[in-house]
Amino acid sequence: MADHKRDRAGRCRPLHAPVGGLGGNAALYDANALRRALIAVGRGEYDLLPAIAEYERAMLKNGFAAVRAATMYLRLATLPSRAVRTIARTFFRLCGVLPPLRRAIFSD
Repeated sequence: MADHKRDRAGRCRPLHAPVGGLGGNAALYDANALRRALIAVGRGEYDLLPAIAEYERAMLKNGFAAVRAATMYLRLATLPSRAVRTIARTFFRLCGVLPPLRRAIFSD
């Protein structure tokens, strides 16, 4: 539990700040990809080991992409330039309230 800390209520929480829910989104994406792979195996469309290997490749690719995106968004939101920081935060807020913009920017 080196990368977690307990808060005052005793809950375990990550030490890093969540950025745009990308970690949660990546986890849901991975779970859905695994579900699809296992369903395909159950239907006899794929053998288990190749299906799991393909899932792992996709999971790693998606996970690293989420880390890159989160790092970029975090850097934008914490830049020393107040003007750029304000623009970045305004952009993220707009993405939060305008679903079409959010889908256009953050969808796969």
